[in-house]
Amino acid sequence: MDKRSEAMRQAVAALESGGSVQVFGGHGSGKTVFLHRVAERFETRGWRALKIRGNRSFSGTPLMALAIAGVVSAESGRVGAVAAAIDELDSLLPAQRALIVVDEPELVDDASGGVISELLARRRIALIVARAAGPRKQEAADFDWLTDPSGLGIRLGPMHYDDLSRIVGEHVSGPIGSAAMSQIFASSGGNPGLASAITASAVHEGRLVDREGEWGLTGSLWSDSLTPYLESVLTTLSSPQWDALEMLALLGIVEAKTFLELNDKDVPVQLEEASLIEFYPADGQLLVTVSPPLLVDYFRNRPAVARRHRLSEELEERFQGDRQSLARFQPRELTSSSDAPFVRLVHEHMRNRLILAQSEWERAPSKATAAQLIEVSITAGAPQEAIDTLFTVSESLHGDEAASVRWALLRSEYLIFAAGEHEQAIRYLEGEAHRYPRLGGLLLTRAFEVRSSVFRSGDAVDLPDPTNEDLDPRVRSAVHAVLGMHFMFRGRLPSAHQHLVAAELFTGRAESVDQIALHVLTSYFGDSPHEARGIGERGHARSMVSFSSVEIRGYNYLNALMGILDGRTRSVEEAIRVTLSLGAPIRRPPFVHITLLVLGTVLAARRGDAARVALFTAQLSALDAPDSPVPGGSRAWAHAQILASDGRPGEAADLMQRDADSNWERGLVLTAAFNYLIALEFEPTQERLDASRERILAVDSEYFSSFLEYITGIVASDAQALLSAASRFAQAGRFGHALTASRLAGAVAEAAGDTANAKRAHALWSQVSGNLPHDDYSEIALSASTPRFTTRELQIATLAVSGMSNQEIADELVLSVRTVESHMHRLMKKAGAESRSDLGSRLPNVRPGGRWD
Repeated sequence: MDKRSEAMRQAVAALESGGSVQVFGGHGSGKTVFLHRVAERFETRGWRALKIRGNRSFSGTPLMALAIAGVVSAESGRVGAVAAAIDELDSLLPAQRALIVVDEPELVDDASGGVISELLARRRIALIVARAAGPRKQEAADFDWLTDPSGLGIRLGPMHYDDLSRIVGEHVSGPIGSAAMSQIFASSGGNPGLASAITASAVHEGRLVDREGEWGLTGSLWSDSLTPYLESVLTTLSSPQWDALEMLALLGIVEAKTFLELNDKDVPVQLEEASLIEFYPADGQLLVTVSPPLLVDYFRNRPAVARRHRLSEELEERFQGDRQSLARFQPRELTSSSDAPFVRLVHEHMRNRLILAQSEWERAPSKATAAQLIEVSITAGAPQEAIDTLFTVSESLHGDEAASVRWALLRSEYLIFAAGEHEQAIRYLEGEAHRYPRLGGLLLTRAFEVRSSVFRSGDAVDLPDPTNEDLDPRVRSAVHAVLGMHFMFRGRLPSAHQHLVAAELFTGRAESVDQIALHVLTSYFGDSPHEARGIGERGHARSMVSFSSVEIRGYNYLNALMGILDGRTRSVEEAIRVTLSLGAPIRRPPFVHITLLVLGTVLAARRGDAARVALFTAQLSALDAPDSPVPGGSRAWAHAQILASDGRPGEAADLMQRDADSNWERGLVLTAAFNYLIALEFEPTQERLDASRERILAVDSEYFSSFLEYITGIVASDAQALLSAASRFAQAGRFGHALTASRLAGAVAEAAGDTANAKRAHALWSQVSGNLPHDDYSEIALSASTPRFTTRELQIATLAVSGMSNQEIADELVLSVRTVESHMHRLMKKAGAESRSDLGSRLPNVRPGGRWD
């Protein structure tokens, strides 16, 4: 259930008991839509709703708000009509099942407010009010008649990426490309009203166009046509508040301390209460940014040269003053913020890097400054034409060997992502290597990496000898790193680990997130999953405060892969959502995009979420990139999971086995063994086990031998083997696997009348689950045939698991109770649940608070 659905459920519950609810949020947050849906829900159940809306033009006209709402006695507007209006309302609204709905109460005329206040004093009537977010103490006098300290308060904050994507997609009646949606999400700050305005403007002006069934951007989201909307957001600002906001927009990402020093002490507080700025913690600092972020574009595009000059002079004057005398600020406790401000900060960080690289290039054109600008442009997803031009104009420029080699490495990367010319890239790298006697080995190692990743795992004898002390330390480090990759591909994980450690001896640390990924994967599939998770979690934390899109994507990829194998689905959802919200194309690190789409498809298919399966598979089909050479990034896994979830496990197993055979022939032993295990989980037969056992054991890893014992126990219905595998999983820290194996061991033992092993299995399951964070790990069921559920069925399942009755679910989703009962009957039958309480265990990925839409 998303936050707005939960807010709706809470509001309905409060109003049913005759209570009051205040809904507040910024301009465009959806307050009016929320009120309309609440009123509609009650009206469909036979309640009488009196709907009152404030109007600035009529706020000084007595009884006008009531007259517009249809109260006949109020139409004269005379003072004597007040008593008649009270009596009319008293008779109009029934003793039970009456609701008063007030939108923008600060603009309701005093006489109408007085009538409602008097009526509420006489009798208990359910009341819901929507008001703008802001400092309540300043607004109390405007609508004192609504004050109810015991009432429920609901804040409508920014929407999540997925929810906003759905709304924007409905606006244009089609899917929005991830690059365009990322910009809409970041610019709107997750505000649905502003996102809709941005989309409408972009479509009308031809900046958002339909390209073969997917909407994409042809230019900037900013347009002067958005000025009226944004100025309506700013209409109540005082001059100091306006100056502070414009100053912040012009400065970009600013430390909170700096912003506070530049303004009077009350101004930042006022702007935050008005939801016009947001604070974001980053690496021990507190940053402040404009909200909604599109205001930055508004201020930067305003033709206000004189104002900007004055603000610049003020900045210089302030910084020359005594900072010690300026007011200090203690921010309130920070809660988890929406993705949208974070995405905007990442975009702003990349924009600043582009500006700096462009400036350096224009100031001093060279191979070094060109390489820096090209690298940033590739990461930022710049158009291929712009990057091609940069390569063309910089090709003949002077550069030292290090700069020239870096330029050549980027050229090969460009050949790969721009045209998919992997063979041409390899030839180019090998042809250029001889030109650089000191660092040419870096080009050879890159050629070896590309060949091994895309074609067949190469022969290590083709690489320079990393023990040769005459080689440049950078080359020796790179050779060790690529040998680590090579041995990981071959399933020789201890050897891979040794080379990766050796690579760091020359630099003191892993050089890139790509190299760190090798460490993580080697440790996770080897004997150190705890270490792998720790590296992933720490790296993710660092990336989120560095605003580096490459590192954010890289660590989210690693954590999503480990998360889905551990059974930690929440971390998978989070990683996929945040990474895709940053936009596409995802050129760096390599294989991140395809792996996240595969994992998203697998997770959606396990849940029976047909809509998400269709979304992810469409993106997979459109992605022009090879499968990843490491586990988790094979398209076959996505398609096989769909088959298995559709009740066709044999076909799924055959597909995975063919893909595993293909990887084995390419020398990708680790990925082949991983895919053989998935095939066995889909269809655990003795024949399949005998055919793949030797290849699985070719990986030097406790993980694979434990998993093979687990599969052997399933095939033989051997409780002792399953219990042994469960114990090994638990001891190694593979808790999702341990939960799955111990549960199956218990079931097999009970079926065989083996009470002793059944008790041991139950004890192990209880011990493992009791020591895990709540709702963090779940059992892993790759092979389970999951019936396909509709979006509506998944919504109902989530609400049912949350403990809601059929009537409450009907109210929540605006359905009849009979319809809910019919859905519940089909749900129980599909899930194989004998009772309502059994539904949660049968659908482990459906949980209270889970988000399906």
